[in-house]
Amino acid sequence: MKKIISILVILSVFLSFFCVKAEEEIIFSSSFENGREKWEDRGKYSPEYVTFKKGVYTDGETSIRVNDIKDSASVGLISPVFLVKEGETYSASVDILVISGTLKMFFAYYDKNDKQLLNKSASAKAGEWKNIVTTQKAPEGAAYAQIMLSSDSKTFGDGYFDNFYFAKGTLVPREIENAAYPEIKKAQSSEFQKTELLYSEDFENGLGSYTLYSSASEKLVSHYTTETYEGNGAIRIDDDSDTYTAGIKSPFYEVEEGMKYTASFYIKNLSGNSVKLYFKFFDENKKQILAKSIGPKGNEWYPLSLTLEAVEGAKYAQIQIVGIVKDIGVAVVDKAQFHKGTYTPAKTQLTYTPPIQKIAVPANIIAPEGDKLVYKSYNEKGDKLTDFSYAGFFAGDYLPPESESLSIVETISPTGTKDDTAHIQAAIDRHERKDGKMGILKLKAGRYYINTEGIKIKSGVLLSGEGQGPGGTVLYPFADKQYTAVRIEGKQYTELLSTALISDEYVKAGSDKIHIDESRINHFKVGDRIVIKHTSTDEWAKAIKMVGTINVYDDVTTWTAGSVQMNAERRIKAINGNEITLDFGLFVPYMKELVPSYIVKILDNEKVENAGVENLRLESYFNGDKNDEAHAVSAISVSYAKNIIIRDVTSKYFYFGLAKMANGAKNVTVQNCSCLEPVSKVAGERRYSFVASTGSQQILVTGCYSYDARHDYATSGQASGPVVFSDSVAEMANTSSETHGTWSTGILYDNIYHIGNSSKGFTAIANRGIYGTVRSQGWTGAGCVVWNGLSSTQILHKPPLTYENFAVGIWGLYADDDGMAQKERNITSFEKIYRTGESTEHTEENFATDENTSIVGDSYKENIYTPVEPRSLFKAQLAQRYTGSFKNAKPNAPILINPFPDGFFDKNELTFEGIYQMGADKVTLYIDDIPYEAKLNEADNTFSLTLTLKDGTHKLYATQTIDNLESCKTADRFFSINKPWENGAHLQSIYKNDKTGLLLNDSRVTYDRVSNGIRVLVDDYLLVTDVLPFNDGGRVLVPLRSIFESLGAALLWDDATKTATAIRGVNEIKITLNSTTAYKNGEAVMLDIPAKIIDGRFVVPVRFISEALGCKVEWKDSTQTVIIALQSNASI
Repeated sequence: MKKIISILVILSVFLSFFCVKAEEEIIFSSSFENGREKWEDRGKYSPEYVTFKKGVYTDGETSIRVNDIKDSASVGLISPVFLVKEGETYSASVDILVISGTLKMFFAYYDKNDKQLLNKSASAKAGEWKNIVTTQKAPEGAAYAQIMLSSDSKTFGDGYFDNFYFAKGTLVPREIENAAYPEIKKAQSSEFQKTELLYSEDFENGLGSYTLYSSASEKLVSHYTTETYEGNGAIRIDDDSDTYTAGIKSPFYEVEEGMKYTASFYIKNLSGNSVKLYFKFFDENKKQILAKSIGPKGNEWYPLSLTLEAVEGAKYAQIQIVGIVKDIGVAVVDKAQFHKGTYTPAKTQLTYTPPIQKIAVPANIIAPEGDKLVYKSYNEKGDKLTDFSYAGFFAGDYLPPESESLSIVETISPTGTKDDTAHIQAAIDRHERKDGKMGILKLKAGRYYINTEGIKIKSGVLLSGEGQGPGGTVLYPFADKQYTAVRIEGKQYTELLSTALISDEYVKAGSDKIHIDESRINHFKVGDRIVIKHTSTDEWAKAIKMVGTINVYDDVTTWTAGSVQMNAERRIKAINGNEITLDFGLFVPYMKELVPSYIVKILDNEKVENAGVENLRLESYFNGDKNDEAHAVSAISVSYAKNIIIRDVTSKYFYFGLAKMANGAKNVTVQNCSCLEPVSKVAGERRYSFVASTGSQQILVTGCYSYDARHDYATSGQASGPVVFSDSVAEMANTSSETHGTWSTGILYDNIYHIGNSSKGFTAIANRGIYGTVRSQGWTGAGCVVWNGLSSTQILHKPPLTYENFAVGIWGLYADDDGMAQKERNITSFEKIYRTGESTEHTEENFATDENTSIVGDSYKENIYTPVEPRSLFKAQLAQRYTGSFKNAKPNAPILINPFPDGFFDKNELTFEGIYQMGADKVTLYIDDIPYEAKLNEADNTFSLTLTLKDGTHKLYATQTIDNLESCKTADRFFSINKPWENGAHLQSIYKNDKTGLLLNDSRVTYDRVSNGIRVLVDDYLLVTDVLPFNDGGRVLVPLRSIFESLGAALLWDDATKTATAIRGVNEIKITLNSTTAYKNGEAVMLDIPAKIIDGRFVVPVRFISEALGCKVEWKDSTQTVIIALQSNASI
């Protein structure tokens, strides 16, 4: 009877939580009030990392905590076996609270022979309790089901599970109320928290207070004087076995529950990578209750530190420096310390083996001939590469503004409170404007606290700080939640009713022309914004071998109809019959037989525009643990925005990265920015310093620097080109800069430099078919180029059909042992993930290479042993487009190595080091804007300069001079000598175009002149002109071609009479150079001001032209703006 009553009680509770049908039944439930109950450990590490926590729950008093710090195994619990019937539907439900990383509920079916038939997972975002449900039909042959509540074998995770149910039938997720959360104590980031050194060991005379870790250590641990971090003694650990460990351990240190402590030491690997720092807490009986570890990077002296809070019940702590069982290695350790509070040991200056450089040769696929670039076909279809120079702010038509010439609309300072969010937001909101004018909102130096709402930049606002150094303007997202500090976000474009199928059977890559049915052409006009839509079909997916792909979990991840969207925004430049000319070419071919692509007219005037961020720093809170993930994710995100500037910005300690260009981001320039020291576990979905994701296009990232990231320069999903990563550095990367995800097109990696002897960084435009849970990542890119790249490895794969990727030239070759070994590891890693729907195996050709090149794969390849001319494809294309000669591209910047960004030094004499491009005449180091010439070593193309500097904070950047032409500059970095961080005029990052521009002999207009002058808006779009509108005798004149095209008028030019004829609808006008008589539909009209030639452009009075072509015109004197409203062709 008691059992029946218990079941009824459980059922009543269950029904109150979920919406179920009457015939459905509960098979199993678990509240974890009594521990594991019938659950078993998943993996050997689970007994250590799975605990049961009172006071954190959604019901009752207890939940299960999973805290996985292993990157090679899953941690969690496995349910008992649930017998099932094939064809029946079953559901699993659990409450989950993710603190950081990734935790999941896995639902798997097995047959009677224990073969897994299906495995699906569900998860939730970090920060709050969520009820998650997965419902699956038992497949043919299914005998039983099991549920895993755990981390993923590829990632880390920390969080809680409660209230699990397994039922026959369908469950609906419920809302959770009155849940209890763990207490989280906030700490400031490491540089702002007081610390106290409790214990230190210098190993001058041996182990000192330390002892051997184990009996096996006696023969494997020795006092070492050959090489030390400082002083004359260190400890050498020879971990020569993969079956036992060797090392040393500290005494037990007493700790206070709830306080933070930091364990640190310096390590140098002599071979392998086995030895790690372990920081452990113990209870009063010296039973271990928490352990975390961290390993070094590279084979130079490297500071390791872990900061942890003494957990409930902790009475003692211990530092252990030991090898791990599965690896072997030899390491030297020195200067072990134990601090109360959060402490970050100083970075060490690293030595680098420079790459071998060779003399550049002319490229072939885009060949330099005279002062022009010649584009050559790469297949029998006539496909060509196209122009990447339309990436960035205003597609290159305007240069970014010079800040000193923009108006400062308001200046604000920190409030002195612990939340400045509303203060900054109110100022931004006061100065929003959509008329093309841009103004500076100046943030005085100081620390601004930003809550989870973040800052939202509006149109016309350039958020400008007073320095990006640590002592300048610092935006500090302080909450222990995952959120974005600064968002530039408007609204998605609107699709209009005007659509048309592309009638071409095959549109060539590189072409800027498409054809549509003649009956649809009158729905479009010159100047229209359109989207070219290419939506996957089953036929296309099969043709590119993405049907039947199997992922790492043995799930089918087929590309299906509608699952892959390739959308490319363009503007109509000309219409000739049924032929439409686009403003720039296409990056991949379009095949009508496989995908019936079409165009649709759009309005995107609700995007945020003409805005940005400059000359400041964003620095995230974290709890002191470099693996902490309960803090800000991204510094800046851009979505549904256009013509955006992010320049001279430093970010530090973020989980994800500095700049994320997401859906609807267009015409964004990110220049001379630095993403430093991300704080997170080194695992998936983390550490993307600069990324362009699905739906973004015309993105330029140039002159930037990234340290310790994973995917430093990356695309994710169906980003649409041009997306350009140019002249930028990835230092000590943990994996590849790559097209990550599915089918990015038109991506250019142009002189991306991966540096660091033991860096794992490389470049990949590769097949990643084994990854993806619903849809295979598969072919990650098409129409993508790596041009003069520098890394140990560059892996590029060719997709099927006429799609192609391109490896053109190498900047240099890492021929040293570290570089060659890393290349082999990278190849082995990607061989395992190459997979199509037709095969789970790669071929030898897929990874073809040789020892004299970093280029690997079966894509188009040329000049794989040398660099090519032009040295920068992007800048050469930009120079040809605007100056008429690709030779007006500035040289690339040199590569700065030492000192590290944000370095702190106790000596006044410093050595500055780096690598220059072979053939450079000079390297100039600018320290506090004062130029110093470095010494060049022609044997290995390195430079150095030793200077004695005064105490205080300093700014550093560098250029190189090639053929008497000074290059672009590096990103600014900051360092301090013997003093806390300061700010001052010499530490500002505000530059004129002659310093930051990418071209020589560049006559383009800087946007401050547009903002400060007369602006013309046509249906809310700023009229882009190379000669700016101007007032002549009370009339505004504009370049003829620009206004005619924006109004959708056909233009005819009679050179003999210098007469322009424009036709729009039923209206025709004629206007002649230097004549005050014009004609509308054959009737003479007298003009106050005649058409003229100004700076080589034929300029005309905008009001007459617009009104004569049937438009409404309004002049706003207060803003110096001409507003033109187009009337539809039907009304003309």
